[in-house]
Amino acid sequence: MRIKYTAALAVVTVAIIGVTMGARRGEHTSLIRSLTLDQNPVAVAVDTRSGYAIVALSPDRPNTLGRVLILDDKTGTLLRTVPVDYAPLGALAVDEQSARVYVAADIDANGRSFGRGTLRVVDERNGHISRRIALDAPAVAMAVDDRSRRLLTVSRGVVNGAYGTGTFAVRDATTGTALYTGTVGMYPTSIAIDTPSRQAFIANLLDNSVSVLDARNAHTLHTITLGPPPGRVATVAVDAAARQVFALSLPPTIAGGPQPTLGGLAMIDLVTGRLTRTIPLRNPAALAVDERTGRVLIATDGAVQVRDGASGRLLRTIATGGVPLALAVDGRLGRAILIRGDGAARDSDAWAWVPGWLRGRLPFVPRPSVHFHAIPASVSIFDLTQ
Repeated sequence: MRIKYTAALAVVTVAIIGVTMGARRGEHTSLIRSLTLDQNPVAVAVDTRSGYAIVALSPDRPNTLGRVLILDDKTGTLLRTVPVDYAPLGALAVDEQSARVYVAADIDANGRSFGRGTLRVVDERNGHISRRIALDAPAVAMAVDDRSRRLLTVSRGVVNGAYGTGTFAVRDATTGTALYTGTVGMYPTSIAIDTPSRQAFIANLLDNSVSVLDARNAHTLHTITLGPPPGRVATVAVDAAARQVFALSLPPTIAGGPQPTLGGLAMIDLVTGRLTRTIPLRNPAALAVDERTGRVLIATDGAVQVRDGASGRLLRTIATGGVPLALAVDGRLGRAILIRGDGAARDSDAWAWVPGWLRGRLPFVPRPSVHFHAIPASVSIFDLTQ
């Protein structure tokens, strides 16, 4: 009997050493810095010219202000905090040539919505709000056309309290005046621009499609259908060098019972609009493209997948933890910036690998139990060059 317990103890000891060494090997070796946030982030963008990451925070209780954080991409150092008098929505756009950041908002600090959108224009260099622009509808996605220096905004149409056809606007970047307008699909969520072809791609979640418009005049060019509606396409990104469009679909939502976890990445030929490949993904949440390396990054539950943009092949996985909300890439510095919301996670059981018959016989091994720990909201910067 003593021999049996001695052997069991030896097995446990060796396994503990292996688990410890494995945990050390699996640490966030790519993590540069992570900042805990006291408000939930809603959007992230990068300015590759200045090397800044911009994060919008939304107030989580009445009588508090939203904020915009400006961080150094290289070190993760927080440079400036800019209070804004409205609650930012999940839309940011950066004009790299003028170092201006457009922050979309709709709700004021007291939680009141006015049914129309507003923009706050932040100067990256000093953190001052240089302009307040009123819109006819809240912008849920934005981008700046680097060639024309126009601001492109996407809004969701509302008819009798229900979401209708979305709208697309080409605006004067200084005044916010809509110069041209067009329509997109149902419940648009994301926008990406291909500067060489002057095309804007808009993900329409409920239509399960991507609208393609002329970024100069808002004319509809064509629509890429990813499958029958309703769908879950939530994010779109463009690799101009590879002439490729990526569209990320979230897992479907089902009322009652366990929720599905399978979403997918659609790879689309930018020139023809033809769907070339679909990659199933478990719990995808956010998407970004590193055009300098031709790689696409997908934030999933607890990790970021780095895939080859041409073939979709998985190259590496970066452990991140937390609940991902959005992802941005600074290709010039080789940085990935990930924002995560607060939540709770189940504590891991370090002894789960021990067989049940053995666990019950080892007095120093704790009995199985379920515990959770809180995870604060955060922004993290990872090194993609390692």
